[in-house]
Amino acid sequence: DLISLGNRLDKSYYGVKTSFIVNNSGISLSEEEIRLDIMLSADGCFRREYNGLNVFEMHLSKKRKIERAQLILDKCKISYKKTIGKNGTTYFYFSTDKKFDKSLSKYFTANYRQLKIIAEECLLWDGHKGYRSFYSTTDKLNADVIQFAFSAIDIRAGISVVENEEWKNIYVVTPTKNNVIGITNTVKKVNSPDGKKYCFTVPSGYFVARRNGRVFITGNCGMSFISTDVPANL
Repeated sequence: DLISLGNRLDKSYYGVKTSFIVNNSGISLSEEEIRLDIMLSADGCFRREYNGLNVFEMHLSKKRKIERAQLILDKCKISYKKTIGKNGTTYFYFSTDKKFDKSLSKYFTANYRQLKIIAEECLLWDGHKGYRSFYSTTDKLNADVIQFAFSAIDIRAGISVVENEEWKNIYVVTPTKNNVIGITNTVKKVNSPDGKKYCFTVPSGYFVARRNGRVFITGNCGMSFISTDVPANL
């Protein structure tokens, strides 16, 4: 549905929302475990299995991250060993019966409450929380998950790419305060790279899609086709 914007956006008087609310059943992790998982995905390192437990290690230098790590571990009731290395960084060693890894793909099925936790916690580790908040990672799938987390709790977020020839590209997810895309009279035609067109059948009149890291709304064409024996060159 079109949303009246008045003069809020330059040369735009109407727009459509590019965020939404999910109704997923969720995953079997507590709030504290989700925050622990986000922390380990950003700065943790899995070392080994020992006596049925998974042993993790973390090296932190920023004071805010050290304090945050201690808070999360305490809330999870996880005992840990903390030492100071020769380079001045703080080392954490601990073990848990949960097996966490670097991938955040499991959170595509998280519910609204869990996605809010993810959107909040990710900025405290692989990003910045404040004016012009952002999340950054070299893992494209994790960037997709974080963009989904924001978009599915009604916060529009885009993905930009910082190319790095010497190492890996960095994917930056930027949440915004405005979840509406304005409609203007300027139309730009973009040719399909492979010369093909694709049609999707969805139950509603429009659906949420993504192109080049940007979430947008598009609609059904309302057309259908049937197979015939008529030659294509007629």
